[in-house]
Amino acid sequence: MGNADHPTSPKKNFRGSLGFERTVSTAFEDVLYCKFMPGFLLAEDIEPLTLHLGYTNPIQMAKDHLVASPGSTVVKDGAIHRLGTLVPARAPIGSTGQLAFGESSQGPCKFLDRNDRCIIHAQAPWACAFCDSIMSKAEGDRRTLAANIELWKSWHGRADGYADLWQILWTMGRRGIAPRLSRARILAALKQRG
Repeated sequence: MGNADHPTSPKKNFRGSLGFERTVSTAFEDVLYCKFMPGFLLAEDIEPLTLHLGYTNPIQMAKDHLVASPGSTVVKDGAIHRLGTLVPARAPIGSTGQLAFGESSQGPCKFLDRNDRCIIHAQAPWACAFCDSIMSKAEGDRRTLAANIELWKSWHGRADGYADLWQILWTMGRRGIAPRLSRARILAALKQRG
């Protein structure tokens, strides 16, 4: 199925954010991200995902479906800062599909079905919806910078609940794998593919 034929393609379900149009990719490399490094959410994703999953309480939705990732490392005013990110929980290794979270889960995103399709595609996390392996590095960097600015605002001054939600999950022990470890797994899978 091509991108234009995807049941929730932007033509059928347009979504824009931070001045960017949504991407839709079924490239092998993008599915690897779903399998090894689910994309991060921004504050703007929380309410729509909460409602999409049938919840009224974003804290309960997060407890059931998200984890706190160590997130992005950024440099501001010469100092290194860590911006924790919210990401989808992972299914147990060897599983696919929407499964209950396991504390040591390192499998695919819990929203990736057995056919490697995202079951929350219409409300996919920001990084899933706005970044892909097909875009140029310059475009990917531009989008990542814009997202990091939003994350900075969520962590430093904007009362949007993002940092509070991350802190709740982190304290509960619902922690994601460090991005550098997930990237290493993606590179190994790409190398194995040849």
